[in-house]
Amino acid sequence: MKTKLIKTQKELELMRKSGKILAEIFLEIKKIIKPGISGIEIERLVDAKAAHLRASCSFKGYKNYQYCACISVNNIVVHDIPNKKKFRSGDVVSIDIGINYQGYHTDKAVTFPVGGISSERKHLIATTKEALGKAIKIIKPGIDTSQIGEIIQKTIENKNYHVVRDLAGHGIGKKIHEPPTIYNFKTKQNNTCLQKGMCIAIEPMLGKGTGQIKLLPNGWGISTADNSDSCHFEDTIEVTAKGARILTR
Repeated sequence: MKTKLIKTQKELELMRKSGKILAEIFLEIKKIIKPGISGIEIERLVDAKAAHLRASCSFKGYKNYQYCACISVNNIVVHDIPNKKKFRSGDVVSIDIGINYQGYHTDKAVTFPVGGISSERKHLIATTKEALGKAIKIIKPGIDTSQIGEIIQKTIENKNYHVVRDLAGHGIGKKIHEPPTIYNFKTKQNNTCLQKGMCIAIEPMLGKGTGQIKLLPNGWGISTADNSDSCHFEDTIEVTAKGARILTR
């Protein structure tokens, strides 16, 4: 069955609630992430907080994944499994979470600095945030997905980093991943014109090295192929007549 890209007002209201819950969870994570905390402790917080807010975790059970959060450290771009290894001062930790509220999903990722990080890693985080911010700023009906990819690509490459081309953003709603695909570089492949009432997850991912990736032995985590540092930010966006409504902040 073809996915309905335009949400009704009721659906949008549920997605806004889903996004608020997800934003609240990330505020709790920000309070506790520090050297000595482990990924599995973050996972427990997310699971408990989602249940308290009467929501469920979108990733848990998705393609047999067993956790609420993907927690990826330094050279690992996305999708790594929470574990007991403690974060160290200087790490950058990407946390990616999806929330399902009454059948509607939102998706968000933040790369957190742990303790004091290097100037290089600060620049990496700032560049990825800038790419996401610039992409969100152009969102409105009539913009096509290729324009989103183009502005992300330009922002990242102007700072001498590389876009991770094998991973992308996506539409979102009743399913965690829906059309259209939101590439992080300029391409006419699967190009889609945005319309009022669409919801999309924009998620720039970059590598300090080549931007090429490899799958980790655990079958989930995706690292940069050259083990260079990476960064990932994501927000779920509603396309309105006036521009972007960020649902996950």
